[in-house]
Amino acid sequence: MWWLEAEKSDDYVKEALKLNGLRGEALTKNKNYKAYLYFLKKSEEYMLNKWYRHEYSTYQGWKEVGFVKITKARDLDKIRNTEQLRVYKHYVNNVDFYLFQALKAGYSPPAAMVARGASEAELTARTEIMAEAGRSVPYAKVALGMTKARYPKRLLYGQALEAHEDFKYFKLFLQKKAPVIQKELERFQTFNRLTGSQKRRQKELLEELELVKKYVRTAK
Repeated sequence: MWWLEAEKSDDYVKEALKLNGLRGEALTKNKNYKAYLYFLKKSEEYMLNKWYRHEYSTYQGWKEVGFVKITKARDLDKIRNTEQLRVYKHYVNNVDFYLFQALKAGYSPPAAMVARGASEAELTARTEIMAEAGRSVPYAKVALGMTKARYPKRLLYGQALEAHEDFKYFKLFLQKKAPVIQKELERFQTFNRLTGSQKRRQKELLEELELVKKYVRTAK
């Protein structure tokens, strides 16, 4: 679609497809409506891929969707059902997928992608999205910058982890991920026999559950 390469606006495409001014069924039943939906989907994918190629951090993505003034976690409820947050979540999940694959292949994450300085609201939203998606504890530490200075793959543990300036977000990650962990462990209990990979996964989940007990359930 040359419209994507030319970065044409939604309104431009709507007019080109003779959909401008249409509402309700007049719009959704038009023969060109599917083409318009396809454009919207591909337009978003094109934009997010461009952000990733330019190494936009999730905080940059947050600002791109228009959340510059949303800085406090208490303001998140105002935007939870917005289209902008959906796009931001889409970008976070894309970033997490590609960064995880890069780490798995032995590469270090681009410095810009795990840069510090994000707002409380963005870090909270980003952490909740990671937890909901079931990202691993090691990955969450990398994404949240809980690694040794200048060594983005050397994770922090113990006192060094607890002393990190953003440790509260790691605890939030564990808190939000706890139901995900429990649900997956319960699923394993329904199996008559676990494969080798399933046993390793179960062990990983049990270790994460211990962290939940240590840092979340004992917190006052």
